[in-house]
Amino acid sequence: MYVSREGVLEKKSRTFGAIALVLALAGLALMAYPSVANLINGTMMSKVNAEYSSAVSNLSDTKAKQMLAQARLYNEQLANGSASLSDEPEGYSEQLALSEDQVMGRLSIPSIELDIPIYHGTSDSVLMLGAGHLSGSSLPVGGIGTHCVLMGHTGMPESKLFGGLTKLKQGDAFYLHVLNEVIAYEVDSIDVVLPEELKTLGILPEEDRCSLVTCTPYGVNSHRLVVKGLRSSDKSSEESLMRPSSSLVISAVALGGSLVVLGAFFAGRALRRKRKEERMREKIMRRLNDD
Repeated sequence: MYVSREGVLEKKSRTFGAIALVLALAGLALMAYPSVANLINGTMMSKVNAEYSSAVSNLSDTKAKQMLAQARLYNEQLANGSASLSDEPEGYSEQLALSEDQVMGRLSIPSIELDIPIYHGTSDSVLMLGAGHLSGSSLPVGGIGTHCVLMGHTGMPESKLFGGLTKLKQGDAFYLHVLNEVIAYEVDSIDVVLPEELKTLGILPEEDRCSLVTCTPYGVNSHRLVVKGLRSSDKSSEESLMRPSSSLVISAVALGGSLVVLGAFFAGRALRRKRKEERMREKIMRRLNDD
């Protein structure tokens, strides 16, 4: 069967076009993945935060005060005991639990636009969802002689989590939102320690402290970045609560931009094909007229 030179060239052109399309789609997918994943995870965390806030608002003042009193008593017993940070004290999972999802509050850091749920424990499954409370540390309800320790992942492309801790500096504020309480802390020290140096996270009887911990350096994870905060009277966090962060907006814009580029690519390809078909029809009609 005879195949014209034009047919061979057209077949090669279609093959190269298909390859270019696959490469373009793969490139767009790689470019969009971090933004899309971050957007999805951020939206899920915002939903969890909203559900927690709704559960708190439906809680009676009497019940909220009772739960806070139990948590403070738990902290007193913890400070007077001999349990290490790696232990899980008896009754831990029942403290500050409003539902089965084990959310005990929220952590917000306005300077890095972070607002994530706080979960019981520090298992891998928990740290994929938000901040994890180290079970051997004080519960996040504040009070003299307490030291709450929150841990989180860093360097994850699909979710920022504690990745922004490296941007914090002394004097920055962060906030714990537990039941109907907002507890403010001011960063007073930032240290890099070995994983076994848990003594830096001990309870001091005269302090009300909260520490944020993540792995460092990125990709190596041989050390821990410890951002320590001392209780502050600042309550300005209300201004930044539950608002979409600019990073989520950027993610949405990036996703939208990727879709626009992809749409333009397909539209341009369809237009070129249509014009080519029109030219072919015109060429055939001219031949028929000549015959």
